[in-house]
Amino acid sequence: MTKLNRVLLNKNFSLLLGGRFLTNIVDSIYYITIMWMVFEMTGSSLYTGIAGALILTPEMLGFLYGPLIDKINKRNLLIFSTVMQALLLLSIPIMELSNTIHIVTLLAIVFFVALFTEFTYPAETALLPAIVEKDDLVKANSFFSIAKQGTDLAFNALAGILISVFSITAIFFMDIFLLLIVLFLFSFIKIPSKVKAQQTSDNYAECEDGKYKIKQYLNDLKEGFNTFKKPLFLKMIVPLVIINFVFSGVTIIFPALSVNLGGESWLYGLLMACFSGGMMIGSVFSNSISSKVDVGYMMGFGYLLSGVFWILMSISSSHSIILTCIFLLLSGLPIGATNVIYSTLFQILPNEDMIARITTLTFSLITLAMPIGSVLSGLVSDLFNPILILLVNGIMISLLGVNWLISGRLRNLPNVSKMDSSVLE
Repeated sequence: MTKLNRVLLNKNFSLLLGGRFLTNIVDSIYYITIMWMVFEMTGSSLYTGIAGALILTPEMLGFLYGPLIDKINKRNLLIFSTVMQALLLLSIPIMELSNTIHIVTLLAIVFFVALFTEFTYPAETALLPAIVEKDDLVKANSFFSIAKQGTDLAFNALAGILISVFSITAIFFMDIFLLLIVLFLFSFIKIPSKVKAQQTSDNYAECEDGKYKIKQYLNDLKEGFNTFKKPLFLKMIVPLVIINFVFSGVTIIFPALSVNLGGESWLYGLLMACFSGGMMIGSVFSNSISSKVDVGYMMGFGYLLSGVFWILMSISSSHSIILTCIFLLLSGLPIGATNVIYSTLFQILPNEDMIARITTLTFSLITLAMPIGSVLSGLVSDLFNPILILLVNGIMISLLGVNWLISGRLRNLPNVSKMDSSVLE
C-alpha cells in the first residue's frame, strides 16, 4: 500500500481532513462576508479595520491558551469550538432579521468567532500525530496545506460572487450548515485508546486533585517558552517569521504592481492567483521532495530559489505580464513545500504534550509580524516604485536561504524521517 493510500484510508485522518476542508471554506466565505457587512453597516473603513484587528487579536494571544489545548481532549475541543462558532454565526442573521443588530454587537461577535476559530487549528495540528504514523506526517500536512491554499484560492473570489447573488443572511445560514457537517465529521473521530490513556494519565499526574490550576498553567506556559527559545528552534523560527513579514505586504503592493502592468483590476486577481497557486502546487510535491532531500538542504535551497524567482519576477514586471506571472508562480513552489515541512517539524520536534504550545507561540509571532509588514509595505509603496520593493523582498528571501546554508546546525538537519526532539539538544 502506498503512503498516499495509507493516509487517505486512515478513517480518523479523512474525517479530520474533511472537517478542516469545510472549516477553511467557512472561514474564507465568512471573512469576506463579515468585512462587507461591517462596511455596509457603517460606510467606514475604520470599522472594517477594527474588525480586521479583532480577527487577528486572538491569534496574537494564542500562546496564552496553548497550554490549555495541550491538556484538553482535542476531539472534544474541536466539537466545542465548532458548536460555539455555529451559535455565534446563527446570532447574526437572527439579529439581522429582527432588525436588532448593532455594530458594537457585531464586532463583539467577530472577536468571539475568531477566538473559537483560533482553538481549532492548533488542536487539529496537535491531534494529527495521535492519529497518523510519523512516516505519514509530511503527506498528511501536505493535504492540510492543499486544503487551505485551495479553498483560499477558490472561495475568496467566490465569496464576492455569493454576496452579489445572495443575501448576507442566506450566506450565514450556508456557513452554519457547513459547520453542522463539520460537527458531524469531528464527532466520529476516535483517538487511539493507547494515546488517550497516556494523555489522561499524564494530565492527572500533573494536576493536583485532577484540576488544572493556575500555578500548573503558568508552569506549562513557562515550559513551552523554554522549548521555544532553544537556540536551534529559534534559528528555524526566525526565517518563517521573516517570510510572513515579507509576504504580508504582497496584497498591499500587488495593486500598485497591477497598475504598472496595465492598470486592469483583473491583473491583481491574476497575481494573487499565481501567488497562492504556486504555494499550493509546492505543497503537493513536498512529500516526494522531503523523502529524498534532508531538511537542512531542502529549506536552505528552497528559500534561495524562491528569492531568485522573486527577483526575476520583479525585474520582468516592468515589461512582461506573462513572465511576471510565471516567475511569481515559481517563487511560490519552494515556499509551499517548506511550509509543509515546518508544520511537520512542529509536530515531531516538541514532545507530543507540547505541540499546541509551540504551534500557538509560532502563530502569535507570525501574526505580530504580518500587520507590521503590511503597514510598512503600504508606507514604503507610496514612496518608492513597487518593483524596487519587490526586488528588495526577493533579496531578503535569498539571504534567508544563504544564511540557512552557511549555518552548520541548520544545513546539517537530517531527513524529516530521522528527526525527533533530540535534534533540539
